[in-house]
Amino acid sequence: PYWVNYNSPCDYVRWHVRGHLNYTAQFPHWALETTASLAYRDDSQRMDADYTYLSVFSNRRFIRQYTGTVELLAQAQSQAKLRWLAGLFFNYQHRAMRLYAPFGPDKELLLDAAANMVDSMHYRSQVESAGASAYGQVSWTEPHTQLQLTGSLRFEYEYSYLDYAQKLFSPIFGQEPWGTQQKPAQFMALLPRVSLLRLWADRWTTYFTVSRGFKPGGFNAVDNRPMEHNPQLGYNREHLWSYELGVRSVDLSRMLRGSLSVSFIDWRDQQIFLIEMMGPAIRNAGDAHSYSVEADCSWQPLSWLTIDASAGYTHARYVHHAREEVVGKATVMAPEFSG
Repeated sequence: PYWVNYNSPCDYVRWHVRGHLNYTAQFPHWALETTASLAYRDDSQRMDADYTYLSVFSNRRFIRQYTGTVELLAQAQSQAKLRWLAGLFFNYQHRAMRLYAPFGPDKELLLDAAANMVDSMHYRSQVESAGASAYGQVSWTEPHTQLQLTGSLRFEYEYSYLDYAQKLFSPIFGQEPWGTQQKPAQFMALLPRVSLLRLWADRWTTYFTVSRGFKPGGFNAVDNRPMEHNPQLGYNREHLWSYELGVRSVDLSRMLRGSLSVSFIDWRDQQIFLIEMMGPAIRNAGDAHSYSVEADCSWQPLSWLTIDASAGYTHARYVHHAREEVVGKATVMAPEFSG
């Protein structure tokens, strides 16, 4: 309790308003579903940012955010051998943040020789982003062998613009600009997915899936190097190829079901979430390979009792990284054993 004893007030207040509208239209062989949403968020937060009984520095953060999305989805309604779906998705977000970081009497523990030059840092960050995606999927089932082939393709595009400024308040120099940045960023990706599935004797299902995944890059809210003139706020996109092979039991018996799968993920520019000096941040951690095997079963010995069990092993290691000592080490947030 003594070493973690916050000496400045901490609180968090959020006002959140959101709404959505759904509309569905039925046609003879297909259906159309439309979803639109709007959201408004207003956050206010005070925090003892050094997390100790010492008075190094604290944070006061204000965030205001508007978000809107629209999605159109059309899909076949019949149970024919050939089924399809297609869709469009649009999103827009405006996010404005103000952060005040006053330093206390113990600031030299963080700032060293620069402590006498700094009273507080003020940050202003505004990010506008808009995105769109289009996707389609076709699934074909062979009636005699119950072999099912599914293919899909998705196109993703996102554009962001950052307007950022930070100021240093000094007892020597007064108010001084300490790094500004106006920067656009855009990301796009073409994401295929192919899946092959077969039902055997109405009891077993085997499947194989190949897919490409993608997360766009963006901008962190605050530069986490307060004494540097050049803010480093951007992070790159993340993308991967995923391969999975597995078998599932439809019904081993009336009481027992199970599944087994093996997978491989080729991960590029993996994004990880970190807590840094001025708050949370997303960074690119490097390239990684992940091999895993998972098994689970479900047993229902009585009508009112079901027992589920699962076990897994994952071997995930970095294969490329800007810091050589990280290569070969385990990836972040990937437990080796699970059960």
